[in-house]
Parts: sequence; C-alpha cells; structure tokens
Amino acid sequence: GFLNQEGKVVIDPQFDHAQDFSEQLAAVLKEGKYGYLNENGEWRIQPKFQDAGEFHEGIAKAKEDDSWGFINQKGEWIVFPEYSNAKSFSEQKAAVKIGRKWGFINPKGEVIIEPIFDEAGKFIQNRARISLNGKFGYIDGNGRLVIPALYEKALWFSENRAAVRIQNKYGFIDSTGKLTIEPQFHTAIEFSEGLAGVGVKECSICPDEPIKYGFIDKKGNFIIEPKFDHISNFKEGLASVKMKDKFGCINPQGDWVIPPKFDFIGSFQNGLAKANKEKFTGYLNKDGKLIWKTEFDREE
Repeated sequence: GFLNQEGKVVIDPQFDHAQDFSEQLAAVLKEGKYGYLNENGEWRIQPKFQDAGEFHEGIAKAKEDDSWGFINQKGEWIVFPEYSNAKSFSEQKAAVKIGRKWGFINPKGEVIIEPIFDEAGKFIQNRARISLNGKFGYIDGNGRLVIPALYEKALWFSENRAAVRIQNKYGFIDSTGKLTIEPQFHTAIEFSEGLAGVGVKECSICPDEPIKYGFIDKKGNFIIEPKFDHISNFKEGLASVKMKDKFGCINPQGDWVIPPKFDFIGSFQNGLAKANKEKFTGYLNKDGKLIWKTEFDREE
C-alpha cells in the first residue's frame, strides 16, 4: 500500500509488490501481473505486464513474453517488446540489449546508437557510461566516445562529476574527461547536494583494514571526516550513516540530526525514510519521529 507524509495510509495494502510513484503513476503487482495506479489508488493501466518500470519522460519499460518494450501513460505499446533487456528513457534515449550488445533507441523505437557496447547506462547531462572490452568510458548523445574506455570502474555523471577507478583507486572526472580529483579513495559514490561519499583506509596495504567513510567537496577536501562504517548520498539535506552497528542521519556539516539507534535507515524521499529497528520496520520523518511502523512476530 501507500502512505502520505503524515504516515496515514492513503492506498490500502493489497499488492504483492509496489514501486514508488513517478510522474503521478506507480507500478504495482497484483495476481502475478503489473499495472499502474494513479495517486488516488485507481487503476490507470490495468495489470497485464510480466514486469514494469517507473515512468520517465512519459514512457515506461514493460515486459511481456520475456521481452522488454516501452509503453505510454495509457498503457499502449510505443515500442513493441523485442529486447532481452532494457533501461528507462533519459534525455529521449533508452539503452536496449540487442543480441549480446547494448545500443540506444529513441521513443519511436529507432536505433540511434548502434549496439556495440558490452554494457550501457542511462544518459545524464549528455553522457552515458558504457563498457568496451572490460573497460569503462562515456559517450555523448550522438554515440561518440567522448571519454575513452580506459577505466576499471566508472559511475554515472552527477553534478558534472563522475567517479572513476584507476589502478584500484577512485578519483573524479568532469564531462570532458579531465581529472578534477586525483585517484586516492578505496570507494566512492556520486556527488549529491554538493558532496560525494568516499571510503579510505589508514593502511592502504593492509587487506583486513576496515574502510571508513566520509564526504568530500568538489575540490576533494574532506568536509565530513571519514569515521563512518557505511554511508549513503545526501538526499533532502540528510545522509544516512552507520556508526558502531547503528544507523542515524547527519546534516551537511556532519552533525547528528537523527541519533544512531536504528538497525537501518534508507535515503529520504518526499520527507520520509524507511527505517528498521529490532522488531519493526517503518518510516521516519526528518525529525527522527517514527510516523508509521509494522511489527514483526515476537518470540518470547
């Protein structure tokens, strides 16, 4: 089912699986088929798909007879299901798997970038991450390899930066491929709200040394020192972090806003974050108040 921001159930629990709302529609699974609800809980697209994704740019990927295609918000096929795998539309392009390779189509289903890649991601800021021969690089909207496939690993662009791995260390590049932060981190996640999470070890040659996580700015300076055991991106001004086996949330200054007392906290979306603690799972607001929960069976 679905809650509002006050924790009130607005669509009763009745589905086997439910995705988040995107463009006023949510994909839900009922009796083995996916359809889409509007925000009033009414069927906008009747359940008839084997699988389905979120709407982006008015289009959602959907699966029928083990093949992926794309539908509009009326549930009509605009690209008939013929692909073994597909990703959502972004910047009017979607990555699809044709045979054993990935390429890109437009909303008419026309191939606009030939399927020559081992992997392909969505376009963000006119850059899509691709893989060729085990290495990662980036193409532009015309399919040109604007950043050569030289990297061991690469993340998508966010805030005009992308994390890339060179000789087992992560640094960051800009959209031209220029290194803006030298490779020096054991792990990294994308920039969000001006900060990127990175992981470091005090002893770089010690395999059992635990990784500690903190946040850097776009110059590579630590704004929040690496002292956490797990982190997530900043969303809506807060980041979920783990310290001494418990999760809490910090602000961009590194101050605790929600003390670390939960077994898990997810990222905030529309003012709420999923949280687990001992015998229950539920949703927190930004004050750390549990506005809704469901308890597991207790064993005495």
